[in-house]
Amino acid sequence: MATIRFEKVVKDFGAPEPAVKDFSMEIPDQEFLVVVGPSGCGKSTILRMLAGLETPTNGNILIDDQIVNFLSPKQRDIAMVFQSYALYPHKNVRDNLSFPLMVSKVPKEEIRSRVLETAEIMGISELLDRKPKELSGGQRQRVALGRAIIRKPRVFLMDEPLSNLDAKLRVKMRAELKKLQRRLKITTLYVTHDQVEAMTMGDRIVIVDNGVLQQVGSPHDIFYNPVNKFVAGFIGSPPMNFNNVKLVEQQGKIWLSFFAMKLPVPERLEKAILSVKDEGLIMGIRPQSLIFEPTELPTDYIIPAEITVAQPRGTEVDTEFKIGEAYFMAVFPPEQDYEPGMQFKVGFDPKSIYLFHKETGKTLY
Repeated sequence: MATIRFEKVVKDFGAPEPAVKDFSMEIPDQEFLVVVGPSGCGKSTILRMLAGLETPTNGNILIDDQIVNFLSPKQRDIAMVFQSYALYPHKNVRDNLSFPLMVSKVPKEEIRSRVLETAEIMGISELLDRKPKELSGGQRQRVALGRAIIRKPRVFLMDEPLSNLDAKLRVKMRAELKKLQRRLKITTLYVTHDQVEAMTMGDRIVIVDNGVLQQVGSPHDIFYNPVNKFVAGFIGSPPMNFNNVKLVEQQGKIWLSFFAMKLPVPERLEKAILSVKDEGLIMGIRPQSLIFEPTELPTDYIIPAEITVAQPRGTEVDTEFKIGEAYFMAVFPPEQDYEPGMQFKVGFDPKSIYLFHKETGKTLY
């Protein structure tokens, strides 16, 4: 078992900007941590430095309080699973599983025992005599995972291991990976660009952008308490709606004004806006927090709107609508037919309105 710590880690490949900048965080023993961010943000570089495939330019990486910056991957006692399965095509499943143990000169009887144990854990016992070309994508992924866990490493690293699977199998394998990690109790760092994978799998999530750690937290904290506009917009599907707003004082209230519409500033944010310039705010609201024909909201939070596009998804409908010149995406219940041009009233849940500094992107609380 292992605790991992990054201390002000920098990786510079000589480009105008470092790939990873002052990255600091701790991964407790047995945690399933997911690193997520857009392509090119530095997340795979973070994993590769932990694996020993890249050396930090500055800072330290520690496993169980031992600095491992210059240790080989073998010396770190880690196992990796990549996007490609990297199985030996000429070897059957049994030999693919046993290969890491043979290289480590583990006794033959122990190899046999651990191969059978790993195959049972991965649900591939009946596949041991087949070669990779005889397996489905999901079966190959199980073999690749089995080959990694058979060594019983201290740390398990996964770099987008499900991206080659079809959508249905990805959903199944997310659950299988989570159960497997719980069973083995191995500290795991999982890298993905898929925010749905991050939300459904991680004990905690690390959001990275442009080589900088943006936020670390539980899926609930990341979704409901984003620290900035980038995190708020990256996590959530469909993504959060954003609009530039001005502060207007009328009738003894402060309002958020946009495209000739206005909403009262929610009470919980009244103090936070006092130090912000009139031109310096962005309003955000998640599609799930927009309400079709509300009956219980204060009337000031209800605005006439017009449907522009509806995309049914079975249990819900992704619906685009406009208010004046402003367009929003909402998630509405499926009981209604949302035809383009349909006039309706939309409610903005004041508990779910976010405000961000226009210049810094930071969330107001």
